[in-house]
Amino acid sequence: MASVDNTFYNSIFLVVARFFSDFGAFLNMVALSSYTYMLGQNAVLVGIVLTGRVLGGITASLGSTNIFRKYPGAMPLALTDMLRAGALSLIIIIPQHNHLLILPLVAFVLGFGNTIFSVGLNSQIPYLVKDNSIIKINSLLTSFSSLGTVLGSLSAGVILIYSSYSGLFGINMVVYIVAAFLILPLRFNFNRYVGKNIPKFIQEWRLLIQGLKGFPILLLVLIVALTDTLGSAAHSVGLPIFSKIINDQEPEKIMGYILAIWAIGKFMGAQFTNTLNRYLGTDLQKQIRLMEYIFFASIALMSLGFIAVFQFNHLLPILIAAFFAGIGDGFAEVAVITRVQKTDETIRLPAFSLLRMMQSVGFAIGMLISSFFFEFMFPAYVVLIFHGVPLVMTLVSLYKTYLYYKKN
Repeated sequence: MASVDNTFYNSIFLVVARFFSDFGAFLNMVALSSYTYMLGQNAVLVGIVLTGRVLGGITASLGSTNIFRKYPGAMPLALTDMLRAGALSLIIIIPQHNHLLILPLVAFVLGFGNTIFSVGLNSQIPYLVKDNSIIKINSLLTSFSSLGTVLGSLSAGVILIYSSYSGLFGINMVVYIVAAFLILPLRFNFNRYVGKNIPKFIQEWRLLIQGLKGFPILLLVLIVALTDTLGSAAHSVGLPIFSKIINDQEPEKIMGYILAIWAIGKFMGAQFTNTLNRYLGTDLQKQIRLMEYIFFASIALMSLGFIAVFQFNHLLPILIAAFFAGIGDGFAEVAVITRVQKTDETIRLPAFSLLRMMQSVGFAIGMLISSFFFEFMFPAYVVLIFHGVPLVMTLVSLYKTYLYYKKN
């Protein structure tokens, strides 16, 4: 693990870089969704652009393991931020009448970069901080990521009041460039020789499958993460439409409010998870079991929260429901990242790649299907259906987990 001296140093750069990265990601998520809907006035087009983002994530998931096996460290993470900045520059350079054609490509590159950054950062945290600091740093990363989400979501509406979409995407570019420079000072401490004896692509995934056979609850965690993306896809496609229903004049502002309050809830959920760290001690099995239970329960809370969001017509109850959905999301993110980081070093990196790939596949399928549902169904019903799937799956998984640990 990373030396004691490097833990505090690395934590500062990790947290700030993650903040800027997620600020940029949510700034362009809100902007791309609303910009696409403004240009095309069609939910299917929003779904296509968001699907391009997810397909980029799937592509990155397949290649990220090999990238970070061969080139571990900060440089691939910094280059990823520069790649995302370059993708956004296309919107500024290319004339607006061609934007509907290039937006899926831009979204693809952004999704590719988001996944490479996530897999690379999360899988290498054990090389950056002490083992007994992992839960704490995951909580801090999720918390400050939520702050970035709050500011990114709110900033989209605010910037558009005083500027244009071109100005917004230009600011987004600068944010990614700053994030890239914040990543470079990280000091990695690879306690094993990295870069030799790299398994081939097929062998890597076979080793992962064999490894997961010994961790049936971890496999359930990955399956629940897959089903959760169906609900996330539905509310991602539905938020621009729902926001326009709530306020036809300023839908970007309403969407920004919802995502911002959700992110505040996520911040608090992550902080609550951090408080549990003091009670866990050094018992690895106790940490793993608690993270699994927290993850399942949190996904259920998040799904219930987003179902509730779409049932109301007034902003206050919408924001209250979004807040509780965020709390569930904060708990879930810290729990699943920590759980995967607690796996053996040989399968940790491909496990993160598989997690992102499953989430990306579920997201792509969910957005394509849900976008058509929104054409003939009220948003509340679509979200109820798509978030109902992970809700049922988490209840089943909680029961199976209880039985498993009772037996073992």
